Amino acid sequence: MNGNMKYRQSIVAVVGVALLVAVVGRTSQDASAHPKGYTFTPLAFLGDPTSGGDTFLDVFDSNRINNRGDVLFGANVTADEEQCLFLLRKGEIVQMAHPGEPAPGGGVFDGGFLSPTTLNNKGDAGFVFVLDPFTLPFGVNAGVYHFSHTTHTVTPVVIPEVTEVRGGSVFKGVHFGASLNNRGDLVFAGIVQTDQGIHLPDEAYIGLRVGVFKANKKGHISSVVNPGDPAPDGGVFFDMASGPWMNDGGDVTFTGHVADEECRAKGFPPQATVIHCLRNVYVKKATTGKIRSIGWSAGSPWDILTRVRELYPVIRSPPRTIVPSYSRNSSDASALCDTKEYRGQTGRVLR
Repeated sequence: MNGNMKYRQSIVAVVGVALLVAVVGRTSQDASAHPKGYTFTPLAFLGDPTSGGDTFLDVFDSNRINNRGDVLFGANVTADEEQCLFLLRKGEIVQMAHPGEPAPGGGVFDGGFLSPTTLNNKGDAGFVFVLDPFTLPFGVNAGVYHFSHTTHTVTPVVIPEVTEVRGGSVFKGVHFGASLNNRGDLVFAGIVQTDQGIHLPDEAYIGLRVGVFKANKKGHISSVVNPGDPAPDGGVFFDMASGPWMNDGGDVTFTGHVADEECRAKGFPPQATVIHCLRNVYVKKATTGKIRSIGWSAGSPWDILTRVRELYPVIRSPPRTIVPSYSRNSSDASALCDTKEYRGQTGRVLR
């Protein structure tokens, strides 16, 4: 596992920077300690002890907030930059997943979660967490988990090599991110063995595909879009679908790559390390089942990730703002803050 640690650390660092830049990019140049119409409340500081006996070392990552004021966030807690996942509710920070501890349904949590996490307004949460042994490409041997606000327990949605996919095969793991709506439906990007994944002429085919799946509140799993499904706008077929997000009406946005379109991203590692392609943004309507394109990639996968995040409000418009980190007393310490949103304004960050 140590041999692969550098890959994990680099991805975690990039995701952390992307979150910071995306929020700071919306900050006005005249941002002050008390922006008009906002109240900043510190929730946690680097250096504080965790509920599990560790210390918040660095990076408050993949932060989510709901209308109840619950906050779901991750933080590095070991010198190896291993991540824990925490939920703050009613003023108490509870640890949800910790590397080295048993995972619900079997296996042991490993080095961290694969962003983004998800939190609905009822207080239920969903997340993807890597299991031991850490396995490449990213997401293989990772599971999806659901936290219930009524039972206060974490249960498995997908257990790698155990949970079945329609057709008799099993999930090999789960790609980055999950989305949970207020009805209790959860969408995620599942990894399955197939011959219809991404094929590149100068790389050996890894035999895996990433598709979007939905688990309803009873745990039944169905396909939203899979490699091999026909693409809109005259495309041949999808060979990758990932990054899902779902509203309460059941509409799902996702990023997808069509087999006959450009795939190569300059500077990105091979498919055997991270399953990826340049991807466009699509939405699948729940009422009709039809898929249409709503955004196009203009560069790297990070570009399209940014565009997907900008399009999230199209199908989901929470009245409270995502939680950023900022500096306290001009020091290097960072804090986790709850930013209340008023008059429909967008959030600001202090840095």
